Amino acid sequence: MPSFQITSLEYSGCDIMEKTISDKVPETELCYLEIEGPVAIITISRKEVFNALNAQLISELIDLIGWTSSRSVAKNNSLKDSNETPYFRALVLKSEGKHFCAGADVNMMNRTLRREARHTACSNRSICVQENRQFSI
Repeated sequence: MPSFQITSLEYSGCDIMEKTISDKVPETELCYLEIEGPVAIITISRKEVFNALNAQLISELIDLIGWTSSRSVAKNNSLKDSNETPYFRALVLKSEGKHFCAGADVNMMNRTLRREARHTACSNRSICVQENRQFSI
């Protein structure tokens, strides 16, 4: 995999300094990136739940798509960078297993709904206690 490095000039208040920033691919657990020349391939890897989207996977996809976008031909108006590494011309999104993506992770939605219900019940309980009513959860 090619390594990328961004060099920029930054004003420090007194002097202009050259600053080198390491530009690493974002670390992910539920999807991964492969680079084949000008093609970036992102693979979703949650086949045990039919590649259902949960908050972590969505966040990781956003990170990888953002990272590849900043290295695209469209963003840089050039086919290659100064090191002759090709910018991306295509992004392929695929998944492991026999199902591409089941949509939103229903288990995640259920946990969120239960958490919101508990929060609402606790809020209602404090209101009921303030009004001298009995309310149990």
